[in-house]
Amino acid sequence: MVPISTGLHVSTVSAGGSHRVCAIWRVHGRAASPPDTSCVYPAALLLPRRGAEQDWAVETVLAALRERGAPDGPACAALTTDADGIGLVRLSSGPCDADLLELGRAALGRGQREWAALAARDPAAFHAAADPVRAAAAGRPRPRPAAGPQTRPHGAPAVGGGPARVHGRPAQRRARPLAARSTPSRGLRGHTPMRHYPTDLLLAVEHVERSLTGGALPELADALRRAGVAEPPSRFDGEQLLLGLDRLLDGVGQYPWQPLTDSDDVMETGPVGTVVLDDREGEGEAPGAGTGAHAAAAAGSGAGPGRGTDPAAAPDGPAPGAAPGAAAGAAEAVLRGLLLAWALGNEVVVRSARPALWTAVMDALRAAGTPLPAGRVAAPGTPVAGVAVDVPALPEGASLALDCQAPWVHRLLTRRHLPGVTLARARASDAGRDARMAARLRLLTARARRHPYYADLPEVAGVRGLAALPVLEKADLEAHSPPAGRGLCSGGPATGEVLRSGATSGDPRYIVYSRADWDNMVREAVPVLYGMGLEPGDRVINTLFGGGMYGGLTTTFSELSRMPVEAYSTGQFATVDDVLMLTGRFGANVVLGMPALILPLLRDAKERCPGLRIEKVLYGGTPMTRTDRDWLRDALGARVVSSILAANDGAQLGYQCAHLGGTLHHLNDDYNLLEIVDEDGAPLPDGAVGEVLVTTVQKFEGPLVRYRIGDTGRIFDHACPCGVAGRVLEYLGRSDGLIRFKGETVLYGDVLAVLEGRRVSQLQIEVSSEGSKEILTVRTESPVPLDAAEVRELLVAEFPVLGALQDFDAALDVYELRVECHSEGRLARNAVSGKVKTVIDRRLEVAC
Repeated sequence: MVPISTGLHVSTVSAGGSHRVCAIWRVHGRAASPPDTSCVYPAALLLPRRGAEQDWAVETVLAALRERGAPDGPACAALTTDADGIGLVRLSSGPCDADLLELGRAALGRGQREWAALAARDPAAFHAAADPVRAAAAGRPRPRPAAGPQTRPHGAPAVGGGPARVHGRPAQRRARPLAARSTPSRGLRGHTPMRHYPTDLLLAVEHVERSLTGGALPELADALRRAGVAEPPSRFDGEQLLLGLDRLLDGVGQYPWQPLTDSDDVMETGPVGTVVLDDREGEGEAPGAGTGAHAAAAAGSGAGPGRGTDPAAAPDGPAPGAAPGAAAGAAEAVLRGLLLAWALGNEVVVRSARPALWTAVMDALRAAGTPLPAGRVAAPGTPVAGVAVDVPALPEGASLALDCQAPWVHRLLTRRHLPGVTLARARASDAGRDARMAARLRLLTARARRHPYYADLPEVAGVRGLAALPVLEKADLEAHSPPAGRGLCSGGPATGEVLRSGATSGDPRYIVYSRADWDNMVREAVPVLYGMGLEPGDRVINTLFGGGMYGGLTTTFSELSRMPVEAYSTGQFATVDDVLMLTGRFGANVVLGMPALILPLLRDAKERCPGLRIEKVLYGGTPMTRTDRDWLRDALGARVVSSILAANDGAQLGYQCAHLGGTLHHLNDDYNLLEIVDEDGAPLPDGAVGEVLVTTVQKFEGPLVRYRIGDTGRIFDHACPCGVAGRVLEYLGRSDGLIRFKGETVLYGDVLAVLEGRRVSQLQIEVSSEGSKEILTVRTESPVPLDAAEVRELLVAEFPVLGALQDFDAALDVYELRVECHSEGRLARNAVSGKVKTVIDRRLEVAC
């Protein structure tokens, strides 16, 4: 190896094409001999894992590992640093020098040896924690590194958490206690920093809460009590923390992009970087003080409020005029600061004279196994670059949820408005989609296990891991949902809204949305409505079906009320007079409803008022034919005709923008994750036709995990002219015998059961459109002659919705039931299987 007098040393571990950077050291002096002992230096200083110099070094090393096809296992890289930049001197296989290995483990909690062991023991976990592949940008100017060692006060530790070490003799010790150990982040923070999610911290908090309550962490509980935290489990109240963060962020499920309601833009939330918390235990503060009255002195110049290098200006003794006594609230305040700072993705440095306490707290949180930001403990007064935050003591009996909205919390986050960036576009362009979805699914599966039905649900490793989970069939859903069963009830507090399933026969099934579930549905629906073409100032006639706990009108009422639009919630009872009055006197320009209802309504209105114009038509429930779309555009001047796919069980599934036609719909994986599978639940490749499974990513009361919803379709990637590039669903109809008629659901099996008494051997039900009418045709085969009129009378008696019964204007002639009775063998059969197709939806064949 070429001797270097000043440079960088980077230790790595590789496995299966993934690489992990374990530690970055600044080395001084010539390398020791012999040359192959390239990790032995007279002095080595552990550097923080962020900064222009370190980022460039990591890019250089990762590029070399990829180009040279590095074998699995540990490796080390030596780099030169000079005025021209950074250059690779040597890349060698094998572990670091024993001293560097031990120092790295002590300072970071997990060093090269531990990462190598993880790669051998659990390759999947190693791959998930590996550093992202980042190619060095061609022509990019290299950072100009410092000419020599970092300047710092004599004896102070490196900012990255590790003390300077001179090989052959002990490192200098500070007079005050110092924890050399820190807890590492599961990703390298650089040009593409790993994003941490509040939900992962919530899972960690819930893990500690369960452990403390169950007596599994007695030493930590005792340490917290000795530090003045009277009831340790109450400080790890996951439900209160979730409620508070949900309000602070306007939805943890939407993090990091919160959709606005007054426009189709988003607000991006992120961490401030490094948060410094001072534990002033024993420093003579008044009882009830927070993390330090002098923390504000650390606020320097730079980007963001209070951001800069803390000069440790606060004296170690009591503040002038402060009353003597133990700071009883210091530990509790630091704990709250740590939890919220980590929840918002910040690295945390706790300056404390009791490092064992905070190391134990961090270790307990990390034991949950979810990715958390970096954290370490430093001695009081240690200079640390970051944002010093003074956390006030929490008054006795105060709510942790309300504390999340206190002024001090806002110093832990950054927010910026992204004009012109929609929620769908922000998510589609996110390079960290896989990690984002993995975090969503971790929370979902953890919450699902609170339900008896899902008690044994295994962990899932990201979206691809979903295939290992069982399929939820409709029979199981009905058996374990109210009122038939309680297996899909968590037993949590009663909040939110309960909807009724749309089936017309048998006992109804009820779908429970907790308050948080309902809020998530509304937050995600508002951008969907914008994406379909709604704009601020629109006036919307909402004719969707409502009443009887049905979801259509109820959900959209909540959604439209959040938007800067005016809504007229007529429901299915809208008449032609209503349409003419609302368009004429209120200037209504949008109609929302089901095609079978709104099309004849608008045709009659157009006939009575030839000048009628409707700018936008948004529809759902059933497809719309090309002819009907063309009529809306030509006769009414509609410039927007868009569809939404939705269900009572999962709310919105997909939507059409102005550039999608037919039955193509944009998907929103962050809300409802759709899969296409075969009959056995095995995933099919993109573009293949199969059955649709739905996983409700943001519905936690009675969640659906891989629910076979009864639809068929195919999913493929599509770069849409609207600016959203991602997955789209081509909806191809029902697969489970459900027939939608007059806004209600009729089950094929129920119809067949009624007709079996007439010796019906084969039954086929077809739905089609003729002009403004929707036709439901029932065809039978029987060994004995049947009278079509008698069969029709029987069906209407058993299923009133098939007859004249309707929940809308009786003057509208929009539905018709037809019955055809055939002898055996007369219905068309599949040429291969010989089977009769049971349900046919002709509306799909002409929809566009």
